[in-house]
Amino acid sequence: MNEMQSAFESLLNFDKPFDQIDKKIDSLNPYLPDEHLVILTRQHVISVLQRYMQGLLNQDDLYLWDSKIIGWGDQIGYEKGYSDLLKGAIDYIDEFCEPDESFSAQEVQVLIDRLKNTPFDPLDD
Repeated sequence: MNEMQSAFESLLNFDKPFDQIDKKIDSLNPYLPDEHLVILTRQHVISVLQRYMQGLLNQDDLYLWDSKIIGWGDQIGYEKGYSDLLKGAIDYIDEFCEPDESFSAQEVQVLIDRLKNTPFDPLDD
């Protein structure tokens, strides 16, 4: 895994403080190819949402994470068979994590359940 892929994997996993991830990706910005470097999976989204439910991340963290994924759409692909589901989940998080909105535990759990239980769609790349 190269430096760019590593930085984007940190974003998907949200495994470092957001400022650190953001600075690293921004420092690589002039060198980023217009191709997918990493693939966002259901497990990435579920993991971040579960940490939100546990109080390890707050709504602002979710909003920053989600906004970065949307902003770097050329470099982030989606899990095959679930891309529509994942794009919908990212849009949903974006809508409900706006500063003036609230993202309830019930809404988060419904989204987690949908991500876990939606069957593979062979026509969805």
